[in-house]
Amino acid sequence: MGDLQSSLIKLVLRRLGAAVGAVTLVALATLSILGAFLGSGGAGWMFSSWPAACLWVLLAVLTAAALALARTRRDGPWIALAHLGVLLVILGGLIGSDKAHAIAGSLLGVGKASGGYLAIGRGEQSDVLLERDLATQAGKLPFAMRLRQLRIEHYPPKDDRWVLLVRATGYRRQPLETPSQVLTWQVGQAINLPFCDATLTILKYTPFTQYRPPAKVADALHPAMRVELRGGGVRREVLLLPTEDDPQAGVSVTQTLGLPGEVGVYLLPPVQRVKDYASQVEVLEGGRVVASGEIRVNHPLHYGGYHLYQHACDEEGGLFTILAAVSDWGLIPSAAGGVLLCAGAFGACWVYPAWRSLSGRKSFGAQV
Repeated sequence: MGDLQSSLIKLVLRRLGAAVGAVTLVALATLSILGAFLGSGGAGWMFSSWPAACLWVLLAVLTAAALALARTRRDGPWIALAHLGVLLVILGGLIGSDKAHAIAGSLLGVGKASGGYLAIGRGEQSDVLLERDLATQAGKLPFAMRLRQLRIEHYPPKDDRWVLLVRATGYRRQPLETPSQVLTWQVGQAINLPFCDATLTILKYTPFTQYRPPAKVADALHPAMRVELRGGGVRREVLLLPTEDDPQAGVSVTQTLGLPGEVGVYLLPPVQRVKDYASQVEVLEGGRVVASGEIRVNHPLHYGGYHLYQHACDEEGGLFTILAAVSDWGLIPSAAGGVLLCAGAFGACWVYPAWRSLSGRKSFGAQV
């Protein structure tokens, strides 16, 4: 009678655990689909909220219970291995969460930020982590990043003619909100420039030139444009000539004409769809370069407890880059948990059935 009651209790617990587990997985799948529509910021807030935390705790309890009951099954070691992997993945997620970093900072005095964004101009360095608005400080890195060069690859352009762009400066403070406007131009046409009281007339446009100052042969062909600037009773002629080192040929309209404000005109390569972009960076500690590398989309750089991802950049002029820094806390438990989960699932679904089938055939042969 005792064995029957024990068997019934185990059966009820298994059925109840399976039902609750199924409901939990459906809830997680629903939250994942909802998070895809909310974006990274909204999804991060949702999965770190208290209702989601209760769901994580419930999933951890169910996984621990399944781990304890695994010894009652013949394929128990493989099942236990898979559930241990799930527990490690949950543990890694909790360790790497924003709340875990906040608790470590308040209780243990660990001043490590969970992540943020770095806005770095070309040739500049920064260790300040910003929020998504790129204005609010989120923390600081234990090292600084310097942008040496921003490499942008494009698809072939549809129009070979270069582009004239008018930009109001200020990109070093608010890089994503810099006012700019592309001009529609023709040779000999006078154009009223935005952001200032001045006009621009294109005197001559040479599609390809084989020289650049100081008069030496260039390795690649570049256009040249001679323009006339008028404003405030002043007239000036300026030559816009891109080079290999600085493909963005530009001139300050307001400084040239003595006008207030700061407005520039730039001759840029033809409008092209971006194929790939990469930031060539240096890592500095105490003002000394300790590492260097290239950060591309889906190819982050890991240093000092952070993964640095390519987030955005100035696709027009290559003047700045925006990197996303993510703390690597919880990475090892999550990676180990993923390996154990895959190994346990493979063992339960393939290794154990194959071993059982092979054992059964040997026993049948021995009886015969």
